[in-house]
Amino acid sequence: MKTELLPPLITSIKNAPSSQSRRRYCDQVTKLAEHLCQSKHQLLHSYEQEICAIIGDNLSTNLQLASDIAYLYDSDLENFLKFASPVVLPYLIVERKRAGLDALADAMHIRLSDLCVQHAYQIAKSILTQKSEDKYTAAIEFFELITDSYIGIQELIELCEVRLVQNLALELSGAAEGQQIYSALDRIAKILHLDGVTALLSNHMLNILTYMDTLVEKVQKRQVDAPNVQVFNSLIYVIQETRSNINRHISYIAATIVGISQLTDGQNIAVDCWGLIISVLQPADKSKCANIIVGSLASLLCRSEINAVQKIVDLLKSLVTTDGKNVEDYAVALNIPNRPELRKINDMINSSRRAVPLKQQLENWIGKAYDGDVNDVEVALRSIHIILTTKPLDEHQNLVTGYQGWLEDDQRNQVYNLLLELCQRRISVESVQILIAKCLGALGAADPKRINVSVSDHRFVMMENFVDMDENRFLALYIIQNYLYRALLESQNGSIQRRVQFSIQTLLRYCGFTMNMDGVQSTTTHDNLWNELSADCRAAVAPLLTSSLACNWTWQRKYSTIYDNTESFDEWLIEWTMSLITASKGEAYTVFNSCSPLILTKNIAIATQLVPHIALNNVINMQGKDILREIMSVLEAKGNHSEQKRQACLQVIVNVVEHCSIWIRRMKEKLGSRVKSRALDLVTIFIDTIPHGSMAKAAYQCKAYARALLELEQDIRAHGMKDDSFGLFLRIHAHLDDADTMNGLRETFTPKYSQELELLLLESNSKWDLAEYHYESLNSNSTLDRNNVVGYLNCLQKQFKYESILSMSSTFQKQNPDITSSVIPFMVEAAWHQQEWDMLDSLLSKVTEHTISTRIAKVIACLRNRDRQGVYRALQQARIHCVQQLADGKLESYVRSYDDILNLQILSELETSFMYSDDQNTSNIRMNSFTEEMGDWHRKLEWMSPALKYREYLLDIRETALRLLDVDGLNYPLRRYLVDGNLHRYKAAMKEGSLQKAYHSLVKAEYQDNERTIVARAKYLWKSNQNLDAVQFLSEQTMDSYTLLLLTRWKQELGMLSPSKIETEYRRILYDMSDANDLQLWGGKNWKEKAHYYLGSYYDKIFMSSDDVIEEQYLRRAKAVCVQYVLTMENGSKFLYNAMPRLLTIWLELGTVIANDTRGSQANVRQIFKEINNILLNSSIPPQSWTVVLPRMVSRLDHQNGAICQTLIGILKKIFRTFPRSTVWHLIAHINGSDGQNPSSRSRSLHCESILKKTAVGEEGRTLLRIVDQAKILVRYLKELAQHPYEASSRNQSLPASMVHLKDIDICVPIEAALMPSTSMITDLPTIARFGPKVMVMSSLQKPRRITMIGSDGKHYKFLCKSNDDLRKDARMMEFNVMINTFLRKDRDARERSLSIRTYAVTPLGDLWGLIEWVNHTKPLKVIVHEQLTEIGKDISKLAQFTKRELDANNLKSAQERIWSFENKVLPECPAVLHRWFSKTFREPSQWLAARTQFSRTLATMSIVGYILGLGDRHAENILLHEITGDVVHVDVNMLFDRGQKLPVPEVVPFRLTQNLLDAMGPSGYEGTYRKSCEIVLRVLQQNKMSLLSVFETLVHDPIVEWKRYGERQTIQARAKRQLDGIERKIDATGNSIQDEVSRLIEEATSNSNLATMFIGTLNWVYKVTEGCLM
Repeated sequence: MKTELLPPLITSIKNAPSSQSRRRYCDQVTKLAEHLCQSKHQLLHSYEQEICAIIGDNLSTNLQLASDIAYLYDSDLENFLKFASPVVLPYLIVERKRAGLDALADAMHIRLSDLCVQHAYQIAKSILTQKSEDKYTAAIEFFELITDSYIGIQELIELCEVRLVQNLALELSGAAEGQQIYSALDRIAKILHLDGVTALLSNHMLNILTYMDTLVEKVQKRQVDAPNVQVFNSLIYVIQETRSNINRHISYIAATIVGISQLTDGQNIAVDCWGLIISVLQPADKSKCANIIVGSLASLLCRSEINAVQKIVDLLKSLVTTDGKNVEDYAVALNIPNRPELRKINDMINSSRRAVPLKQQLENWIGKAYDGDVNDVEVALRSIHIILTTKPLDEHQNLVTGYQGWLEDDQRNQVYNLLLELCQRRISVESVQILIAKCLGALGAADPKRINVSVSDHRFVMMENFVDMDENRFLALYIIQNYLYRALLESQNGSIQRRVQFSIQTLLRYCGFTMNMDGVQSTTTHDNLWNELSADCRAAVAPLLTSSLACNWTWQRKYSTIYDNTESFDEWLIEWTMSLITASKGEAYTVFNSCSPLILTKNIAIATQLVPHIALNNVINMQGKDILREIMSVLEAKGNHSEQKRQACLQVIVNVVEHCSIWIRRMKEKLGSRVKSRALDLVTIFIDTIPHGSMAKAAYQCKAYARALLELEQDIRAHGMKDDSFGLFLRIHAHLDDADTMNGLRETFTPKYSQELELLLLESNSKWDLAEYHYESLNSNSTLDRNNVVGYLNCLQKQFKYESILSMSSTFQKQNPDITSSVIPFMVEAAWHQQEWDMLDSLLSKVTEHTISTRIAKVIACLRNRDRQGVYRALQQARIHCVQQLADGKLESYVRSYDDILNLQILSELETSFMYSDDQNTSNIRMNSFTEEMGDWHRKLEWMSPALKYREYLLDIRETALRLLDVDGLNYPLRRYLVDGNLHRYKAAMKEGSLQKAYHSLVKAEYQDNERTIVARAKYLWKSNQNLDAVQFLSEQTMDSYTLLLLTRWKQELGMLSPSKIETEYRRILYDMSDANDLQLWGGKNWKEKAHYYLGSYYDKIFMSSDDVIEEQYLRRAKAVCVQYVLTMENGSKFLYNAMPRLLTIWLELGTVIANDTRGSQANVRQIFKEINNILLNSSIPPQSWTVVLPRMVSRLDHQNGAICQTLIGILKKIFRTFPRSTVWHLIAHINGSDGQNPSSRSRSLHCESILKKTAVGEEGRTLLRIVDQAKILVRYLKELAQHPYEASSRNQSLPASMVHLKDIDICVPIEAALMPSTSMITDLPTIARFGPKVMVMSSLQKPRRITMIGSDGKHYKFLCKSNDDLRKDARMMEFNVMINTFLRKDRDARERSLSIRTYAVTPLGDLWGLIEWVNHTKPLKVIVHEQLTEIGKDISKLAQFTKRELDANNLKSAQERIWSFENKVLPECPAVLHRWFSKTFREPSQWLAARTQFSRTLATMSIVGYILGLGDRHAENILLHEITGDVVHVDVNMLFDRGQKLPVPEVVPFRLTQNLLDAMGPSGYEGTYRKSCEIVLRVLQQNKMSLLSVFETLVHDPIVEWKRYGERQTIQARAKRQLDGIERKIDATGNSIQDEVSRLIEEATSNSNLATMFIGTLNWVYKVTEGCLM
């Protein structure tokens, strides 16, 4: 009530006759404020308008009045007028008081026009909000009069446009003033020549929303008094007015609505806003915004009162349906909360989802994610996540399959590729990052060997160096989208934000964008250029199209060398970036300099991203010397620089080098090898000038290990291996997990002993207990070294010594508190393992820089504390952390990304486990759901990498999470799963030979459930060489079928069972396994398959020891073997490559014995043989399994036993009916055999003709006959092509007219997938659509023709059509290699190293001609070395003459003389150069390392295989290198069985391993990767000898042409048998151990004595020297 005294006092001050009396009244106001405990400003705030009007009315006549009022405010006149002018000045202008205005300007000592500029906002608002149109017009005229047209009303509004529109928009909700405010906005639009209020508000939507957000934030922080919440109703008016454009700003609107909803009484406004938005959005726009709307409404649903809930539900229903019934297409991607109120909506959406097959849904969304903007990506990812987590149901709502069982490998690969490529795009939107993480987590960390993921490189590199304007514009947009837009979103400082806006404005104008009445347009011819920006980015930057921002800055270079003269990384980077920008010229300067204002605000992120682009431009513009000087100052820094600064600077240098390397590679791909480029030369010289040793150390410190290795090897080649180089070499390979090379280096070099070296070797070989002892010694010193402490704790962690980690970490921290940040991550992991929950919470509170390990621990801690919000917040942070790590350099390969993908799977499973603890359903529902989820977890475990380190980590976290699930009704399945987890750990450790870890897991499992660990305990004893203890332990247990199978095998192996007892036990096992319950318990067919195979193997041993081959007992044993092998393959394919070849061998040999029996077989013997035939013919072995021996079966169609032939025909008909389009190639070849007079060939031809024509009847028969007819026509034309007399001088010819018209041939393209034996299904293979128009005639002796088949899939497949060459040996070689690949994939060591042979299809179509699949992207070794020698200045022709003179045996030199000449003359003249090709072809380090490793492994694999088969003619044109993978590819593989030893100059080496081949392997040479690969391959061959030998048995019965000169069939077969015996002896290694045999072969292959003898070879002298340089 006291405030009622104030108005009379103000009136008294106004009317007082004198200054003295006015001041008395002012003193009374002061006393009143003191009495009310307020300041005078607070008290007078509501009356400031009235007070300022008093001043304005009297300013020109009574200045003392103003001075007295200033006294009231405790101020002098000038300062008071500055305070009052924002109100006084607009009043005087609207009231048109010129004298008062002049008096005000004079009193403030400022020009009136300048004063108006200062208060433009207040003046403009006052004028624009006048109710009377006349007064509004008069005010404008008066304003322009007093400023003398210095500034008009339009210029006045432009000065304050953003603030003016923001504030007016916020006042739209006022009931009384709303219409007047709208009128003011309309006046602004007219003055600015805009199309009404809609256009004005659309242009300023982002500013309005930002202003509202700021106000909400201030209210929430209580920085300002809470305004009437209804003021935010203005947003509804703004949305209503801009309805046609709100989709551009929907994400910002959503954020604002969420903020408003959190204010008191703000929920209703938020709901009304969404209701309006849903009603005005078009369906196409709804699809992009729907998830944002659902998320916001779902949040409101949780916090709204009951009366608002139904309104929200109705809004959601209107969003997802068209008429309340039909679900919108985009709705299937929505994540509607699982709440009772929304059950009907969810049911509608789920029903709609089920209507479209999951595969089709997935394919559609993958396409949209690739093609759309960030909003499309978000919608697509949300849909993909739903699909990946959906468990498909049948029509009865029963689960069809578990964890993504419907997902095919190709689609799985596509999803991985999509998600990893999205990571590489560095999308800054967190919701998208989280969705990428959730999808990867749902997909799981699949074994890298099971999938084929190839991540494209999306890093933008300027290829044309600012010559191409289109590319320049794209760079400008790239900078806006990826750098400036993010800075705009993140900037809080107004000055910085204006600089960002200025940079964007400059680049938009550079691109040529303008704004007109129709919206955005580009002055370029590229209409889609604007759409390169995301929708959100376009919305944010669109207002800058019409802005006129200005920005002033200055920078001057201070130092010639910046690094040594700056204190911090930030200072160095900013200075260097600016120096690079100022050195740029032309278009480059314009683009880069636009960012200078922002860079000068120390925006490190943008500077870091731009430096590689600017540096590359400067290098191309011949500014490389300055850059090189700065780089060297960083690499060779000796001053007092902090480690943090040096590390950060080194990372920038590595980024620059990487960027330049990428540019070089892409430029080479673009130009080709023959086109020269000055720019390319400049950049290449720049990269090569940087000292490799220094660069290697820098890259190592930046954890760019592939780059470090590449640089270090180049340094070693130049300066040799030094002790420090050797140590760095080992450390790099240790980080690359390359124990093979580390061991090889130790064999190759003999460095001085050091503890560091010893530790590296111990750690790389997982000898953690020994490494622990070394670290204990190192840490006993008084001064602790951080690296030694980390190494010690890592050893403890690997050995599960978590209690020791906690105790020792505490000790270390007391000794040296500076290492706390390094030990806390170890303590955090140990704490949750030890279930020290209080300690875990304490440790997490001390984490200053999170790792993914600490973030996962945070999730576990929140899970344990039942902190729902904390769990989801921690999950989000961890997921973003993983995705950012993937984007920051782990995308070179899926393998390098594997750790992060596994962590994302772990996060997904932690989230799932928390859902069960938070589940409100009944215990039965929880039980069923939990059981299903555990099944999915088990399947994910089966899919992931078998490596112990991965499985152990996953299982540890699963166990911890499940132990925290204290949920009623889940005790039994939880306990069972915990036992399963420990048994999985045990199995993984056993496979890796880690018995200590296996025992640790076994004991834990035994304490949990002793009955389920019986077999595991027995296997542990057996693996530990306690064989008798294992048998005794198992014998004491209760026997089931599986246990008895295992015990019988062991007893058989130890000789503890008689033959009759062995058979009895196996039959008993199979009888027991016939029980369905037992089958289900022990794995169904898999165990039956094993039992049948082991029994068959036992029978096989007895059968092979039989002497009399015609007795009934012999036949019965043979039948027993065949029956068991047939049953094996009917129950699975695990033993296919073991059982099938042996089955065929026994059966066919048996047929031969019966046919050759001169004594006349008894009736019962013939009956047994007949039964065997019937068993094979009527077996249920899948036709796909028979294809493994398809060529062998076809070759035996001439068998002298008629019953055998008929059975073979029956089996082949089954295969042909199932796979006619691929099988026809195998059969048609024998019809076209040239040796028609040979009875065997004629017999095979007749039988093949019968199979092709009489396999089926009816429609199926007509289809098969059509395929056969097409095949015959095709083969006839191909033969004509092969024999066509093309001119020798011409390489390119037109395809014969007869073949041009061949189209739509319903036969598979004869590629490897169609013709080579495989257990995978032959489906979706392309057929021949037509032929390419050209034929390339190769220059080799036989002049093979290269043709192109265009498949039904649109792809082009190339083949060599070759004549005058028997391709059957090539075909058998490929079959042999395919089978070897199969066995290599089954072997753990081989699989981990990706050991394989590059294979291709060989299709013999007659005795002396056929097709060979062309291997793309390959280059002969001869060509490669020739090019490299030429580049270093070697004259090939002179080298040829020199080599011939020095080494030709005709020069009568002794062997010793030739060896001396070879070592001392020839080799120095022919240096090893193959490493140059690798470093030039694979410029990116990760690609180089992968290619080099693959080269060593494929070379090793083919070295052993080639030696075993006696592969000769390995000259430099028959060995190719793959230009993409580095694989070694052998062609012309028909000189087998050691024929090379009979050449005029014998090939006396077992395989080629010459100086160039060794040189390409790196410093370790054949030691390490190559040797280890050889040992593994030889072991695998030994383990699968019989199956592999069976491949070449076809040559015994279908002899190659060159053998036919030896005479009769028996003689030929005897010769073939001797060849097979020779192969067998080589596989057996002639009694040597595998290691000794490999050493012997390597020694022979690298012997200079052997190499000098065969250096010249048998090739024409033109390229003999190249041969020599290679070989």
